[in-house]
Amino acid sequence: MELLKSDLINNAFSELRISGYTVNPNPADNKLALRKLEALAHEYISRNIDVGYFFENDPDTSSPSGVLPQYENAFSICLAERLITDFGKGMSPDPILMKSYSAATSFLSSSTAHINPTTPSSRMPIGSGNRRVHPIHYNYNRQTELAPNSAETIDMWVGDINDYEENYQAVLKDVDDIESYTIEADSGLTIVSDSLDSPIIYYRIKAIGSASESNRAYQRVKIVATTNTDKVMTRYINFNVREAD
Repeated sequence: MELLKSDLINNAFSELRISGYTVNPNPADNKLALRKLEALAHEYISRNIDVGYFFENDPDTSSPSGVLPQYENAFSICLAERLITDFGKGMSPDPILMKSYSAATSFLSSSTAHINPTTPSSRMPIGSGNRRVHPIHYNYNRQTELAPNSAETIDMWVGDINDYEENYQAVLKDVDDIESYTIEADSGLTIVSDSLDSPIIYYRIKAIGSASESNRAYQRVKIVATTNTDKVMTRYINFNVREAD
């Protein structure tokens, strides 16, 4: 079953009640919780903690959250911790909840982190053999920062040209239709072509290399789709652009 943003909010309220905080949310409380949920997701993505969250310019509790099932519980606990200041006024933080929050944060950080390869030291031996005649040449590949470890991250080799699509069917209501969109890419990618056949945006990408200004392979495509009902939906697609060996 698809996890909605309201499900994450209700899970967080449940965690607060279990921890002894009095929570009987009204519509205003749900609106506040949604704002804090969005802020939490934005903060985490800035720290490369990518749980698949679906960002909207006009957030709605009935929208799919996009959060992958394995991160649901941890993300809800983190949201509950953020809501303590609003629903636990005058109370000391519950030790059990704070312990769960610490464990949840550690889990999200470790499970979404990408371990970047490290360039060996120039003094590291590169193998046995007679080097008295031939000079030693170190030929280690320069390593670059990769995108967050996620099933949605796409790997491309420099020179690759491929077709991709973004399907909005799951987040559109019966009266919604994508009316327009914009698409842009980081300097390591070139958008060859793009087209709209609502609810799908099709695009062709060419990988041209790492962005020289950042010295990393982590590249993004940004798509902003606007519906006929004035909803604006932003998506980022991560690409690891790799140099050929």
